[in-house]
Amino acid sequence: MLIGIGGRRCFTLFLFLSIASLKCTDLTSIGASGLSALTTTQISNIQDQDFLDCAELLGSVTDWSDAQKEALVAVAKRSTVRKDHIIVI
Repeated sequence: MLIGIGGRRCFTLFLFLSIASLKCTDLTSIGASGLSALTTTQISNIQDQDFLDCAELLGSVTDWSDAQKEALVAVAKRSTVRKDHIIVI
């Protein structure tokens, strides 16, 4: 049993954190206030289109750790991510 602020939201966040590759819809469901709980592996596993679709949401998070920021930058620099997007973290 998970106990925490938000009750059901805490449980939902736990379920999302156990998914290998998060979709933009998952990230949106978690919300900006919960995204800083993502691991660097989960960030690295975000698919290109999901990353682009949620770039604004990901950029709105203010409490990323340095390691998470590095993972986000690595995703943004993938050769398969469209270069016509400028992402500021």
